[in-house]
Amino acid sequence: MAGYNAQLIRMVNQNLYSLKRQYGGHVVLCSLIDAETDYTTGIKSVEYQICHVRRAVVLPSRMMRDVVASVSRISSNKQLAYGGEFNVGDRGFMIHGKDVPTGWEIRKDDWISYRGERYSIETVLNVCGNTGWMIAARKQPGSPLVFHVQAHNAISLNDEGQYE
Repeated sequence: MAGYNAQLIRMVNQNLYSLKRQYGGHVVLCSLIDAETDYTTGIKSVEYQICHVRRAVVLPSRMMRDVVASVSRISSNKQLAYGGEFNVGDRGFMIHGKDVPTGWEIRKDDWISYRGERYSIETVLNVCGNTGWMIAARKQPGSPLVFHVQAHNAISLNDEGQYE
């Protein structure tokens, strides 16, 4: 952070901390590592890395109608028309740099899971050299619900219990 004013960085830190205390919500950042498909069975295996952010600033959703039209709907004098309309939700997220691991970089290929719904990242703005990120994301209609659960347990997977 050599190119930024120390007073500016301190002010951004204070404002992000205040906003996440007032408007904070639990989000999960997901970053795709690898994806491959077994062509004989058709099973797709996806490997991704997740980061739980306990308090990210979650801005309210803005709903709008999105229209998808094909060529037959656009061209004139056609009897059949294909296409559809659906509601999409755009939502803003602000993530403090201290809430993610060191070296984590948020890219447009990543996605956010918030309240069991998947949001694809449309734009990412890096604030003051990883002090924070401002993200505009769009809800993916029809994507499967994904729940990321963190389990804290003292028993490892290779420990055995005795039943009496």
